[in-house]
Amino acid sequence: MINHWLTLAALIEELHRHLDGAAIEQCYRTQEGELCVAIESAAGRRVVVLQPAQPIRGIYIHRANPPRIREPILPQLQYMPVRGIRIAPANRIVTFALGDVELVFIAIPGTRLFCVVRDPFSCQVVTAVGTESVPQRWELPESPLPDPLDYRDDSPLSQVLSRSRILLASPYAVHFCHQQGLEPSLLWGSIALAERQRIIDQAYQYRQHLIEQPTPVLVRQGTEQLFLLAPVFEAEGEVEHLKSVEQGVYHIVRLRYRAWALERARTQLHRRIQGELQRIEHAKAALQQDVVSAPEADQLEQWGHLLIAHPQRHQRGIHTLSCQGWDGHSVDITLDPSLTVLENAEKFFARARKIRRAAKIAQDRLVQLSEREQILRDALAQLDTIQSSGEANTLEQRLYPPRQHPAIKLPVQGSTRFREFPLPMGYVLLVGKDARSNEELTYRVARPHDVWLHARGVEGAHGLIPVAGRTLPPMPVIESAAAIVAYYSGARNARYVPVSWTQRKYLRKPKGRRVGAVEMLRESVIFVEPHHPASSLETESNTNTSA
Repeated sequence: MINHWLTLAALIEELHRHLDGAAIEQCYRTQEGELCVAIESAAGRRVVVLQPAQPIRGIYIHRANPPRIREPILPQLQYMPVRGIRIAPANRIVTFALGDVELVFIAIPGTRLFCVVRDPFSCQVVTAVGTESVPQRWELPESPLPDPLDYRDDSPLSQVLSRSRILLASPYAVHFCHQQGLEPSLLWGSIALAERQRIIDQAYQYRQHLIEQPTPVLVRQGTEQLFLLAPVFEAEGEVEHLKSVEQGVYHIVRLRYRAWALERARTQLHRRIQGELQRIEHAKAALQQDVVSAPEADQLEQWGHLLIAHPQRHQRGIHTLSCQGWDGHSVDITLDPSLTVLENAEKFFARARKIRRAAKIAQDRLVQLSEREQILRDALAQLDTIQSSGEANTLEQRLYPPRQHPAIKLPVQGSTRFREFPLPMGYVLLVGKDARSNEELTYRVARPHDVWLHARGVEGAHGLIPVAGRTLPPMPVIESAAAIVAYYSGARNARYVPVSWTQRKYLRKPKGRRVGAVEMLRESVIFVEPHHPASSLETESNTNTSA
């Protein structure tokens, strides 16, 4: 019920009561693509979240602290007072009144425009967030649902109540019919016009009562949980009364996220296992060919012995040689004319040894692959029974243990000019102290696949994460390094700092530019809070060198 308009309308009505003296603290976007508006008021801090993608595709509210990694958006709205909030009739569009502008959240499925800041009188768009170009004007669209009086005569009453602009969800529609003494399956066309109008008026009053005076409940039926604005039917299962609509909606949001995370983990692990099973199947087919080819080694070895015993064994230029086999029959052996007969014999012996060795390796490998195949098929059967993404991750780590990172060799020559900080998972961050050490770190010390970092748009130190091989460090490692690099920049006192990072192979030194200048061919940006590393963790090889 979280995605239903009626639930959303009750949530907005409840939020409206807590907006006295409220102001926008910040607008930001999370890594999952959620658009968030943090609102401070006398009632506390709340975050209104628009999630345009799966698993929510809607709006919810939570009070948790904001994520560490977030992208600030719509800076012109910061500290603006929130005059009110409303939802469009029978349409999933929520509007924040902010003085001389409006912030509009568009939660319509399939839309490519997520939120709009506009003038409330002229509808001129100030800015917008979405995947399509910013329009010059944006007006509130009409609900696509039909008017109840225009609904088809052959439709059941419950369908008219739930799919017209009345927009009662199915449980509420059935409950309303029972309250009115009507059969939910009663055809709309069999009801007189005056009676239809009375039903419509009563339905709107019933809907408004649910929005303004909800008694939210959570119904648990086995593993299923349903959130309702009122206990509208006798359900088999546990019914829990909740304090607020906000609490119920956020509870269902978390359940959906957990279910989505579980399904995603299952799908990814299932795809990974199936891919390995296919590779095992192809490998077993190739190894079977090596086993089948094993008898060929006996024939090659026999030919080698016949050639060694032949009187012309030291001659070259022979294409075919007839020899008498051990069974008394004549055997024609094709030779390489560039080699002597004896050298051809050695070649046959070498091929025989290679075939036998390959057959032995293939037999051992087939046993290993069969054992691995059985483990993977057992894991596939177990995958259908796991109940959380954590169990899926545990299963994946058991099947695919994380690789141990090889020891990272730090640069020795010239390393006395850099700060050195430990990072999670055994990684190390090197930070330049001045322009010359930045130059040396970037163009002399760094290897092609090392990760290079620098605070974007401000003066600051260059950072380098040495890596072993071609694998990038995990994102938590890069985030920790970026926070330290942000501290050693001109933006260390800012709340959030954009930090550019890339691999050394994507850096070029601009001609004629000052020492330490860098040109990036590829760039990723991460927003972090500057972090001062603990002095006990900082080890500088040369304390006499000034920053």
